Amino acid sequence: MTKNYLLVGGMPRSGTTIFTEEVSRTLHVEILPETHFLSRVVKSNNFVARARLPAAAKMYAPVVNLYKAYERKYNSKIFNRYELFVKYITELAPEGSQWICEKTPAHIKSFDKLAALDANICFVILVRSLPSVCNSLRRVSWNNAFLFQNVRRWCKYYILALKLRDKFPTSVIIVDYEEFCESPRSVIEKISTKFQIPQRCMQTAHISNGSFDPGYEPWKASALNQVQILKTEFEELTGIELIVLKITEKIFLRIVKIWKD
Repeated sequence: MTKNYLLVGGMPRSGTTIFTEEVSRTLHVEILPETHFLSRVVKSNNFVARARLPAAAKMYAPVVNLYKAYERKYNSKIFNRYELFVKYITELAPEGSQWICEKTPAHIKSFDKLAALDANICFVILVRSLPSVCNSLRRVSWNNAFLFQNVRRWCKYYILALKLRDKFPTSVIIVDYEEFCESPRSVIEKISTKFQIPQRCMQTAHISNGSFDPGYEPWKASALNQVQILKTEFEELTGIELIVLKITEKIFLRIVKIWKD
């Protein structure tokens, strides 16, 4: 049976988790936990290091156990990490899975290599407004970057998303987080149509091994709620920061539009 892959990525705190949860309820795909394979575990072509997994990811037994096997099997060999990643998520999914979905935001940096590797890999990239992302990053314990560092990272991810869509128009789709929250069904239908992913008759979550556990990753707990647009209070940002971020985003998007035109 031919395997098809749906990889979800984007700037951290851009809505990738809540999007993946909605996909699990509406499309016939097997949802995997975050593997952090290309962003943390395999930093070179000949070394698998599960010790580099984030603490929360180490709580998922199927992920860790398979990494243990890979450390024994591959650390004495030369391998292509992109090919090994596809093999890893294939083995992590239940046998017989036709569509496999994995979401690690930072994997967006490897989407171009993966797209060139396998025509059966499709990509969804989430983008979210700059103030919302920066406000959300302030809430999580694992982010200790300065505001300007988060802004710079957001800009880089946004440009990368546009470049990937231009380079791989048939296999990459960009989803605006705010648009998704306002109309999740239409966004999911667009993805289903573009990638020919069958939809579920009943909107019942179908998650392989659990996509995440709010006990281990409490900052994702809101993703279990019904998708809806929420008014962001920006309580983590000062008034000056919010104004600067809105102006920065407006100027950046205008420059991007001129560049695209």
